[in-house]
Amino acid sequence: MKKNNYIMKNILKFLLIFLGFALLTYYFWFRFIRERLPRDIPFELTSISFFILVGICVIYLYIILKIIYKINNNSSILNLFKKKIAIILLPIKIFNDFLLFDLKLSIVLIKIFYYLIKYFNLYDDKKNYNMFIMMDLTPKLILVCIFFYDIFYLKTINNFYYYIIISIIPLIYTYIIYNFSTITEHLQTYLEKNCYIKINEPENEDDLDYFISLNSIKANAKGLTNLRYFIKIQVASLIFENDLYNYSIVETIEARYYYANKNNIKLPVVFEMQPDFDFISKDLAKKFREKIEIIIYLQAFVEVYNDITKPQIINKQLIIILSSYLIGWLYILIISIHTLNYLEIINIIETMQNHIEPFSELKLK
Repeated sequence: MKKNNYIMKNILKFLLIFLGFALLTYYFWFRFIRERLPRDIPFELTSISFFILVGICVIYLYIILKIIYKINNNSSILNLFKKKIAIILLPIKIFNDFLLFDLKLSIVLIKIFYYLIKYFNLYDDKKNYNMFIMMDLTPKLILVCIFFYDIFYLKTINNFYYYIIISIIPLIYTYIIYNFSTITEHLQTYLEKNCYIKINEPENEDDLDYFISLNSIKANAKGLTNLRYFIKIQVASLIFENDLYNYSIVETIEARYYYANKNNIKLPVVFEMQPDFDFISKDLAKKFREKIEIIIYLQAFVEVYNDITKPQIINKQLIIILSSYLIGWLYILIISIHTLNYLEIINIIETMQNHIEPFSELKLK
C-alpha cells in the first residue's frame, strides 16, 4: 500500500512538473515567439477588441492609482482571486522547485551568481541600484520608446512586436532575485537542523568595527550561536560595511548520524560539540561553510534590493512607464472609436441587462 502511494505521489509530481513546464513554454511562445502581424492605427474595432482596449486601459489606470494612493490589497475578493491564482500557478512553482533543488545545473548557477555578487560587491547600495537600472529599468524604457515611435510616428504597432523580446531581460532578473530568497530560505532551514556557529574571538577586538560587539551576541551555554541569527548579523555587517565575524562550525549529532549512514562508517563513541573535533567535523564544516557563505552574499543582495533599491526607484519610474503605456493605448482607443459599431455595443449591454449571455445568447441564471 505504501509502495503504491509512493508511486502515485511521484507520478503526480512528474505530471505537475510537466504541466508547469508546458505552461511556461506556452507563456514564452505566446509573448515572445509567436508571429504577430503589424496593426495599422486606427484599429478596425469590433466589440471584442473594444472591450479588450478598455480593459487594458482600466488595468493600467488601476495599477497607477494603486501605486500613487497605496490602495490596500486586502479585500476579500482580491484575496480569493489570489488563492485561485496560487492554485493555477502550483504546477509552475513545483517545476521551479524541481529546477532549483533537483537539478545539478541549478547548483552551478547559484555558485556563479554568488561569485558575481561577491566579486562585484553587488550588495553595495549604489552598485545594486545601477544593476537594477541596467537589467530592469533600461529594457522597459527602450520598449516604451519603441511603442511611442510606432504609435505616434509610424502609425502602426510593428517594431514593438519585433523588439518585445527585450522584456525578457527584466523578467529573468526578477525571477532570479525571487529565487535568491527561495534558495537562501531552503538552505537556512537545512543548515539550522545540522549545525551551530561558534564565533571566534580576535586577538584585539578594539581594532575591529563589528556590527554587534562579541559580548552582545546571543549564544547558548556552550558558546554556540543559532545559525539563522548569525547569518542575520553577518549580512548586516556586510551591508553596513562593518568587519565580518570570524567563525567556526559545529555540527549537530543528527548531522553526524546522517554522515555516517551516507558514508557507511561507524561513529566514534565520544563526541564533543567543538569545531574540528574529528575528521567528520572537518568534512561537514567545509561543506556547511560553503553553503553559509552563499546564503550571506545572496541574502545581502536581496535585502539591499528590497529595502533600498526598490523603494528608491521603482515607484516613480514604474508610474512613468505605466503612464506611457496608458497614454499610448488611450490614444489608440480614442482615434479608433469611430470605427466601432455602436449598435453592437448597445445590443451587448441590453442582453446583459436582460440576463442573456451576449455571445451564446443563452439565458443567465
